[in-house]
Order: sequence, then structure tokens, then C-alpha cells
Amino acid sequence: MQLDSAEYEAAPGIHVLPVRTPTLPPATHTNSYLVGHGVQLLIEPASGEAEELRRTVEWLARHREAGGRLAALVLTHHHADHIGGAARLRDLLGVPLWAHEATARRLGSGVVVDRFLEAGDQLDLPGDPSMSLEVLHTPGHAPGHLCFLDSVSGAMIAGDMVAGVGTILVEPVDGDMQLYLESLAYMASRAPRLLLPAHGPVIDEPRRLLDYYIRHRHEREARILEALRA
Repeated sequence: MQLDSAEYEAAPGIHVLPVRTPTLPPATHTNSYLVGHGVQLLIEPASGEAEELRRTVEWLARHREAGGRLAALVLTHHHADHIGGAARLRDLLGVPLWAHEATARRLGSGVVVDRFLEAGDQLDLPGDPSMSLEVLHTPGHAPGHLCFLDSVSGAMIAGDMVAGVGTILVEPVDGDMQLYLESLAYMASRAPRLLLPAHGPVIDEPRRLLDYYIRHRHEREARILEALRA
């Protein structure tokens, strides 16, 4: 189980650096994803801890020395364990920050979003080879939650829609269970070959996990209804 801080490549052109964040146990890290063989995006600028920021900057510098050029920081959603380094990295690296408009509305004034991403946007990344990510709007865990589907490898960067360790919280303030279930079904309909979650290792049987999540939530709902009837 990938819970430590070692960098690895989850799919061609998608590198992962797990960084320590104040997330929910048993998870201890949030995965930052660097995507692209030339022009690159950093999805999940997650940690605001000084040591983890240093590690992230050094990681990006190694990829820059290898020919990478960071174009933007990208948020999946607004929760603290996903945006902890966003403002600081935006200033340090001089690159823009992209997110869904609903995410931008929930960020504090210290985090400036430079571009709103919408469902269906294509994020083209020139390089050798080039890459392209499709933006998927997947609300339910959070109103502005986004996933990103790599058109070549079929890898889907899934944020907090699923987890490789622990479970997903759908809570009353930001969450909507009906939207969450609809988003899971939509993700399954896109037939990803890999799911790359924000917490834990790569999920190599996406359909099996997504079907389990949907079935499990419906079973819990049925038990609650039975208890209420009783």
C-alpha cells in the first residue's frame, strides 16, 4: 500500500508525490500529480507544511531540469488537505491556479483562482509525446469537484471521489449523496482503465470499485430506511 512519501509514476507522463497533509485517518498523505512530458500541470498542490512545500518545489525542479515546464496548478476541490500549498506555490513558482468556479467561491481570500475549469474542457499538454486531459465535473463530495481523464492511458485522476485507503466522507455542508452517486455512475460510464485517488495507491480495477461504492451506499440507505420504519 502506497502511504509513504516516495515519488512514483502512476501512468505514462503522470508522476505522483505523496505529501503529508491534515487528512482523515487512516490516510496520512495526499497525492500531488504532475502530468505531462513537456508542458505540465500540478494537480493537487496539497500541503502547506514547510518541509512538504520544500520537497514539492525540489521535485518540480528535478522535472524542470529534465525538460518539463509547469503551466499551472490545478485543484480538484477546496478541502484543506488538497489546497494547503496552493497560494504559496502560486507565488513561489509564478504560475496560475485553475479550479471550478464553485471551488473558487469556497476558498479564502488568500487563494486566488486565475481560470475557471468546466466540464468538457480539454487541457492539452504539448510534449514528446503530447498529452490531453478532459475535465469532468463530479459533484457530490464537494460542489466544484473535478476529475481529469487522460485520453491515452485511460487514467482518471479522481481526487476525493474514491480512495485507495480509508473511505470517502459525504457530509451535510459540502456533500450531496444523490449527486455523489450520480457522479460515481458517470465516472464508471467513462470506463477509466486506472483510478488515481488523492489518498492511497493506484486503483487498477476501477469498475469493480465504483460499482462497490454505489452498491455500498444504497445498502446503507436501505438499512437506515428499515431502522426508521422500525
